[in-house]
Amino acid sequence: MTQYIYFDLGKVLLDFEHAKARRQLAILANVSESVVQDLIFDDGLLLAFETGKIDSQWFHRTFCEATNTNPRIGEFLTAYSDIFEVIPLMEGLVRQLHVQQIPLGILSNTSSAHWNHVCDGRFGFLPGSFRNFVLSYEVGSMKPDRAIYDHAIKLAECTPSEIFFCDDREENVAGASAAGFDAVLFETPHQILSEIKQRLDVDIVF
Repeated sequence: MTQYIYFDLGKVLLDFEHAKARRQLAILANVSESVVQDLIFDDGLLLAFETGKIDSQWFHRTFCEATNTNPRIGEFLTAYSDIFEVIPLMEGLVRQLHVQQIPLGILSNTSSAHWNHVCDGRFGFLPGSFRNFVLSYEVGSMKPDRAIYDHAIKLAECTPSEIFFCDDREENVAGASAAGFDAVLFETPHQILSEIKQRLDVDIVF
């Protein structure tokens, strides 16, 4: 029986658009979007940021040095991070599960900049509806690497088969399944509600 539910963050609880970050950073620094794409998304800088190998200050400084620009760090991080919108039905699902005291967590590949941005109060169910947060930049491991799932198991304090997990990427679902999770691919909020109702006796409606 399910004892704990982990949700992915991006494209499951919150929609996001990397293209928006490219546009905003390009405008802020007066460089082309292709420069931003190459530096952050293609050359490994994002990977280093999301695995905690560099912090926000290093991320900003590397961008400035590579582009010969000097945007203020606050404006830079906002341009990089202001890309999220809530998925309303998933917020409603989380809130109802939380009211019914179902243990919930977030298991996400993310950076400190994105996490701080989404938890600044703009999304009312974050972070208070969740017990635990397994974040790649803190763990130093990204899905689908086994280490991040093992960390999630430890925090949930139950057996892997008792953990329900949904993610929008097939490789991350496969990694969770290999770690013993009851994992499914996220398709729609209604599908996830149906999956949860098959596992838990909960009174939830959309």
